[in-house]
Amino acid sequence: MNKRWTFQDRTKEEQESVKFSEFFIISVIGLVINGLVLTGITTYIPALFGLSAVLWANIAKLMATGFSLIWNFIGYKFFVFKS
Repeated sequence: MNKRWTFQDRTKEEQESVKFSEFFIISVIGLVINGLVLTGITTYIPALFGLSAVLWANIAKLMATGFSLIWNFIGYKFFVFKS
C-alpha cells in the first residue's frame, strides 16, 4: 500500500528484495523508537495533572506512536521509496 499509493514507487522486480530489507529495517527502528519513548515517558516523567498511572501510560503510548509514525514516514520517504 505504501509503495503504490503513498509514495508511488515503480521499482523493478529485481530490486524488490532490497526494498523489502530497507522497509523492514526502518520498521524495526520505528518499533524500537516506540518502546524507548514509551519507557522514557512512563519512567522519567511523572503523571501530570493528577492523572492515574493507567491513563498516563495510555497517553505515553499515544505519544510514542506519534514519534514512531513520524520516523516511519520520514524513513520510508527518504530511504525506502526515494525518488
